Amino acid sequence: MPFPRTLSTLGLSMVVLTTGCPGDGDTDTVITEDTAPPVITLFGDNPILLAEGDLFGDPGAVATDDVDGAVEVVVTGEVDSDRHGTYVLTYTATDAAGNEAAVTRDVVVSFEGQLAITTVGPNLALLGIDADGRIVERSRSDLGSAIDHYSINFGGFSITKHPTLANTVYVTSFNECSQWGVDGVGCWGNARIDRYTYDANTITHDGLAFLMQTPLRLTTPSFDSGSGVTTVPVTNQGSASVTITSVTTESLDEDASFASGCDAVTLDPGQSCDLTMTAGESAIDDVAFDFTTSLGTARGRFIVNDETTTVRGPLFDETLPGLPPCASDFDDAFQVGGCAPTAMAFSADGTRAYVNDDDEDAVVVFSIDEAGDFTFINVSDDVVYQGIAVNGANTALYNGANVLEISGDDVTEVSVDDGGNATEVVTDTNGTELMVTTYDNETLQVWDISTTPLAPTLVSELDPSGSRARFQHHSEDLGQFVTVDHAVISSITFDGTTLVEAGSLDIPVDLYTCPAEDRRGGGGGGDQGCYRAAYRSVQMSADGSMAMASGFVNPYDQDTFDALPAMGFVTSFSVDPSTFALTEQTRLDLDGNARSVLFVETP
Repeated sequence: MPFPRTLSTLGLSMVVLTTGCPGDGDTDTVITEDTAPPVITLFGDNPILLAEGDLFGDPGAVATDDVDGAVEVVVTGEVDSDRHGTYVLTYTATDAAGNEAAVTRDVVVSFEGQLAITTVGPNLALLGIDADGRIVERSRSDLGSAIDHYSINFGGFSITKHPTLANTVYVTSFNECSQWGVDGVGCWGNARIDRYTYDANTITHDGLAFLMQTPLRLTTPSFDSGSGVTTVPVTNQGSASVTITSVTTESLDEDASFASGCDAVTLDPGQSCDLTMTAGESAIDDVAFDFTTSLGTARGRFIVNDETTTVRGPLFDETLPGLPPCASDFDDAFQVGGCAPTAMAFSADGTRAYVNDDDEDAVVVFSIDEAGDFTFINVSDDVVYQGIAVNGANTALYNGANVLEISGDDVTEVSVDDGGNATEVVTDTNGTELMVTTYDNETLQVWDISTTPLAPTLVSELDPSGSRARFQHHSEDLGQFVTVDHAVISSITFDGTTLVEAGSLDIPVDLYTCPAEDRRGGGGGGDQGCYRAAYRSVQMSADGSMAMASGFVNPYDQDTFDALPAMGFVTSFSVDPSTFALTEQTRLDLDGNARSVLFVETP
């Protein structure tokens, strides 16, 4: 009876059939090709679930082949267990015949903490806060070349999440008057609104949503000591082309010279041309430039103060079409615009934005297109402090106890009272629409706006002991609130009827001890006499277990600026679930002021 003998060589299966008795030489040989790939078996789970920060060890895999037996398994792909995301590992095995098999394993790294976004001077940072309150900067984004020669005073003032664009926030920013500036540029200028998107690991600048200043700008000058030539670039920082017909000056000394490289030039967005000056016997220290452009006439200025060179303008004689009036509001210093956008609120459908201009105490109204860009509509007065909110029906706008009616593109005052920072419209667990604010920078207030939006009813109010309620935030169910003053954070409970203080915590910020001869008086959280450090914004997690406050540092002189280890900070706090007491956990010092912080959910 025949029986087979199977051999394997060079990927072929050779089957030898014996048809006679062993030894008589009567055999048939059949050669078949090996076409079956190995079989890979994964050890461990698929997918593997990890919490961010956990150590990852690959459980591995084995592969067997019906001809070759055990086959080597090659793994490709990497897992970074310190970053949220889904990582794919590919396991490959190849037998001697070249048959390849591959299987994949997902490793899902989850972030289980709280995400926050904060301003860091002109930049925006994405932060992660773990259960122990440790703060880690996960990503940072800047404004790129658009930030050229903006003042050290320049910083973001509000971060507001768009209601319909996924994972999108808008930031208002400008030069802030009360913060000292080493380059002498002054204040109330360079105002803009920028759009950012984020995921759990990264924040990205998505572009300029609206430039709240005239588009032409004198940018960083340069000086060639060999030739004595000073060059001042003129840059178009807007979103449309601008034609410059001519640039002249009459303020140079007779022995100095001026040449314009900007005559009969059309600047597309981002393009520049140069103005040049050559000094004679006297140094060039203050020169005015007169511009004739397709936008109108304007004036700019080159200034040297105490060996510090600055440029201002150009600003136009009248407000340009498409810009709010504050864009051309300037004084004798020729600062770049007067707009100071602070708080922002969106309509529920995301098609309108309302921005508080702190310089004019006004609301600037914008429409928003599908791409998320802004178009200026109009301005309404009678808004104070830095907080505004819109009701769900988009019929009423609130600024503290100020109430304004929204009718189409028009916003008109209904009642005028003291405003408030951190004004919000929220809905409680019963579906009642409420307005929450820090009235007159002193008092936490809750108003019922569900029945008569234009005539709110006060539900409860509270003055935190030993501090003021300058900024506020709350848990998702409105059962807990936190308020912050310059150097005090307070915990407050709310049962739907009454606000009750649970306690407060002093949080002074001492960063640097000034020399005795430099000490000066003043108020604020960490005031050592030659600088001021103060908290300005606060957030609470949805479940009320965590809070975070952010702040800024304002040095009063160059020596202090050089010595300070930080210009801003964020601090995390735990909230006791029984007593609602606050405990300071971690402070992260930053290299720029953190005037605003916003908690966001992990995408």
